[in-house]
Amino acid sequence: MSEKDLLNPINSIQLIGLDDYFFELINLHKNKDLPKVILLSGKKGVGKITLVNHLLQYIFDNKYYDLKNKIINKASKVYKQRLNETFPNIIHIKNEFPNKTKIDDVRSLKSVLLNSTFDNLPRFIIFDDVEKMNANCSNALLRLIEEPSENNFFILINNSQGNLLETVSSRCLNTKIFINTATRLKIIDYLIKHKNIDVLIDYKKFDLTPGTFLNYNFIALNNNINNNLDFITKIEKLLNLYKKEKNRQYINFAMFFIEQFFYNLSLEKKDDIYNLNNSKIKTMKTLNDYAEYNLNLSSVLNSINSEFVNVT
Repeated sequence: MSEKDLLNPINSIQLIGLDDYFFELINLHKNKDLPKVILLSGKKGVGKITLVNHLLQYIFDNKYYDLKNKIINKASKVYKQRLNETFPNIIHIKNEFPNKTKIDDVRSLKSVLLNSTFDNLPRFIIFDDVEKMNANCSNALLRLIEEPSENNFFILINNSQGNLLETVSSRCLNTKIFINTATRLKIIDYLIKHKNIDVLIDYKKFDLTPGTFLNYNFIALNNNINNNLDFITKIEKLLNLYKKEKNRQYINFAMFFIEQFFYNLSLEKKDDIYNLNNSKIKTMKTLNDYAEYNLNLSSVLNSINSEFVNVT
């Protein structure tokens, strides 16, 4: 399965978990009480976009939506258009690497929203990673959502990876999305089975969201980062990928391996938790500094290896 198919939430035709959030939004829509601006907050990868995809599929084509089992019928014309990103009444501003949202993107949207909607149906504008917008983009967004026209609805996705402008959040109905461990494992197990995924990442012991698991596992499979490699080699591979692409996901994945390494070590050295924790903090800081200040890769690996030697 390609990266696009594997990682794109639009391909999740069944919604697993998130029942309370989903049916609350459905009922708001049925009662014509759906807020003009909704803010969905929670960890990245917890299923917020998948939740939105199913909500919008039901709103625009409920005849082809199995509400009881929360399944999208692939025969739906709306769904096919959405797969091709040609459905006119949904605008998705993804704000993802490398195409970050710019202030001109937000400003140009204003003229689009002044136009009437297709078939006079509601139009939904989704802003993803809204907390990562800079101040100028956030202020431009604020002006858009302050007075939405009758048929325009905004859904803002806050992945809790930064500080969302308070004036933006104050204009929204804020729903915090959370899944417990049992639901998290149920979703990941479902994805593994239905997407035929070879698993290289320990998702049971560590609190990875379903989306983060998919992303990290795909990186591992695609770059031969397997369980036969030692700790330092895994980190080196990921830092080389970051050096090449400048995508923060590789730093985050490296931090996951560091968290995993020190957790396993703490089980063996229970009397040395204080020193292990200090060493972990230093190693995490080294990774952050590498990304922040473009440090020399060899020096960074030597520093991490020194911490590794000190604690093993």
